Amino acid sequence: MDAFSKELTSLIPYVRACANNRLLDKNGVDDLVQDAMETAYRYRHHFRAEYPMKTWLATIVLNCFRNYLRKQRRLAIWVEYDDRYSAQISGGQYEHMELMEVVEAMSRLPEHQRKILIEAALGGKMYIEMAKEWHVPVATIKSRISRARGAISDTARSVH
Repeated sequence: MDAFSKELTSLIPYVRACANNRLLDKNGVDDLVQDAMETAYRYRHHFRAEYPMKTWLATIVLNCFRNYLRKQRRLAIWVEYDDRYSAQISGGQYEHMELMEVVEAMSRLPEHQRKILIEAALGGKMYIEMAKEWHVPVATIKSRISRARGAISDTARSVH
């Protein structure tokens, strides 16, 4: 193993910490770390030894994160539909337009806010259950849900 590979390998915990600051989803963090390490190794010939490798890796993590966000914007959001709620929907054009506005607003939310909002609204989970599942305090769950609802509300107000 050459010196570059050794130093790159020793900085994996640093890359993971950078990825954790960007994403809260453990699988997403693992993917981001892997993408960043692959990119760093692929472009090792661009690395300049006179600069710190940490700085170079932090830039690569940021660029990989931006690519991840671009991919997420292109993906459709699938929400499970439950027949229990079908009686509450009139099926009119106005309601359909409102629903499309909500779906559009939800697609703009950060992934962690969107997932928590969907779990709370459609999953019927209690805040305590969600906090245990996400390994965060209950106040964090409440804050994320509040911010997500606020963002959707702001989007709806700006349209009307």
